[in-house]
Amino acid sequence: FSGMMLDWRCRAKLGKYIPKTLHLIDAKNSNRVELYRLSMLKPVVLNMGSASWPPYVRCLSTFETLVQKYSHNIDAAIIYIDEAHPRDGWFIGDSQGPVIYNHTDIQHRRVAAEKYIDSSIPVYLDDMTNGIKNYFGVQYERLVVLYMGQIIYKGKPGPMGYDLDELDKFIKSNFFVKN
Repeated sequence: FSGMMLDWRCRAKLGKYIPKTLHLIDAKNSNRVELYRLSMLKPVVLNMGSASWPPYVRCLSTFETLVQKYSHNIDAAIIYIDEAHPRDGWFIGDSQGPVIYNHTDIQHRRVAAEKYIDSSIPVYLDDMTNGIKNYFGVQYERLVVLYMGQIIYKGKPGPMGYDLDELDKFIKSNFFVKN
């Protein structure tokens, strides 16, 4: 239910431009990055989620393969948001995934991303105000494509709406990709 409410309050609308005030933290060097700048050269796929949601982590290798397949047409970024199932929150148990506590500061979020996200795709962190999560209505995971600061694809909210096949079809049909 909380995921539906978050999506309902979501300010990100298909076809609209994102505010230039949205920013991320680069997980490698902790630099602040303006989100719209990531989409200025070519479309960028944003893959948003966290390691305490095991289905999201399991899909990252498939996402990486998809991004490599279309690397001439798109860029990509993984955005690590607050934990879906932290140990000190709505915990789903040790057998389902890593035991991670709610992030108390950006350093804690960065350490979790470094420890649990293994990808060649750049990893960014939502700041501690959860501005990205709230703007895009992310509960567990979500896929969004930006180009020149405009939202050109907005996947449904996860877990049920997170669909890499749908994203693949969108990229093929919109960026003149040859099979």
